[in-house]
Amino acid sequence: MDDFFITQPHPLSHCATALCQVLTLFEELNILLAPKKTFRPTQVLEFMGITLDSVHMERLPENKFHRACLMVVSWSSKRTCCLRDLQSLIENLQFACRIISPGHPFMQWINNLTQGVRNLAHFISLN
Repeated sequence: MDDFFITQPHPLSHCATALCQVLTLFEELNILLAPKKTFRPTQVLEFMGITLDSVHMERLPENKFHRACLMVVSWSSKRTCCLRDLQSLIENLQFACRIISPGHPFMQWINNLTQGVRNLAHFISLN
């Protein structure tokens, strides 16, 4: 197992106790942990590219949010695109849509545009 995290309700002392218990258990089982990947209790943590915030819930890291906004702006004026470019857009936005729930219907619509198209250079009309 590469990454894992434990959660515990407040106060932070409960979280610290839970972390100590897990670290003790792993030591007893001779499971090595990377010290640079072990964090003390916090309310904001980046895990697998997603910022988990126990107060504001999960959110995209600022750089990924900014990149997604720039892509949407640049694509908003396009009337056609090739399949390869559309697949690149889809790949970049799918990560964001795991967090932004209103993005799910949008992604289904975009994925429908690519159905039946096999040639990566084929142009697709965007309406």
